[in-house]
Amino acid sequence: MIIRSFFFALLGSLVLASCNEGDSDSDFPSSTGIQGRVVTQNEFQQPLYEERAGVEMLLEVGFREFPVDADIVGQWQLGGAPVGTYTFTIEKDGFGTIKERGIRISTVNPEYPVEEGFQRIPTFFLTKLPTTQFEDVMLDLSFETVEVGMTTDTIWNLDLTAMMNPAPPPTGQPKGYRVFLGTDNLLSKENYLFQQHYTSTSAEIALNYNDAFFDSLNIRSGDVIYALLYGDANFNLEQAEPAEEMILTFPNLTLESSEITSIALP
Repeated sequence: MIIRSFFFALLGSLVLASCNEGDSDSDFPSSTGIQGRVVTQNEFQQPLYEERAGVEMLLEVGFREFPVDADIVGQWQLGGAPVGTYTFTIEKDGFGTIKERGIRISTVNPEYPVEEGFQRIPTFFLTKLPTTQFEDVMLDLSFETVEVGMTTDTIWNLDLTAMMNPAPPPTGQPKGYRVFLGTDNLLSKENYLFQQHYTSTSAEIALNYNDAFFDSLNIRSGDVIYALLYGDANFNLEQAEPAEEMILTFPNLTLESSEITSIALP
């Protein structure tokens, strides 16, 4: 009986040792270093080397937050970053704000190159806000009535014109702007039916919206169309905020929009 008890005790200790040894093999660090770079640029995507200082970053993972500042050449790093999925918010006074989600930091299967113990995050590009203003913003509406079988249909045509100031540079680089349209007098970049990014190499803006546009937005006789414009970087950048419905934000708009202009559909 003593021999049998000794045998089972010895077997249990061997199994326990084996389990402990397996656990140590799968024990990965719960944190690592991360680093990267932020490039500041103007609305034409040209680097602004003298404006790289002052970039602030907020790194969020779970319920933890890590504020990080980039140095005078745009480099940043964070040692001891917990593993997990991060949201990065990058901002600087006078520049657009970038929010990048889904940055996964893992020590098991790193998704980013590892250099001297730091995982290298892809470069972020922070854009200086344009200063574009808009003058002589006008809407002009024309229409015709056509017979469709036993009924009549109205064919609408809308022209939007304006002038950008300052004008695009003579080098031929386009300036960007964004148009918001709606049927609500409280039209804004958060409250609209239609928005679109455009570019132009001329100070003159001339846009046309045909009958298909009216049909797509269910705009009908008796409605009032409102329009406003913002200067935007000359590349299309929209960001989706998670919510019950995905909400678009536009991080590179001018601080002020044009005056709202409107026209009524008879």
